[in-house]
Amino acid sequence: MVKRSVLRCATAAAAIAGAVTLVAPVVANAQVAREPASCPGGYFCAYDGTNYGGTELLQSNARAGSDHITVASDRVTSAANHTGNYWCAVNASWPADITIWRWAPGTHTRDMGSGSNRTDWFYVRTASQQCD
Repeated sequence: MVKRSVLRCATAAAAIAGAVTLVAPVVANAQVAREPASCPGGYFCAYDGTNYGGTELLQSNARAGSDHITVASDRVTSAANHTGNYWCAVNASWPADITIWRWAPGTHTRDMGSGSNRTDWFYVRTASQQCD
């Protein structure tokens, strides 16, 4: 009798462990930060949703020194910089425009938080220049 009970417990424990093993990778994958699939190498991309979702507002390979790269006013919430340059987000404010966000080469922002929905245009600078 004791042997059967132990065997049943061992079998039940193995079944539960197997179920947990099967479920664990699914949960782990759901928590992995996704990269913006629609933003190719060499480009900067801006989106109106968090986590690179919603509408892609901008996909640009503008060179360093470019200014006033327009984007749908006050809609940028996330972005990916797959370029070798700094990309700088600007809010058109009075009395002067203000740089509100910076992306170093190869960086991503899944949610701009308080900087969301404030970008009016971008400018691009080299690594040595960076953003103002």
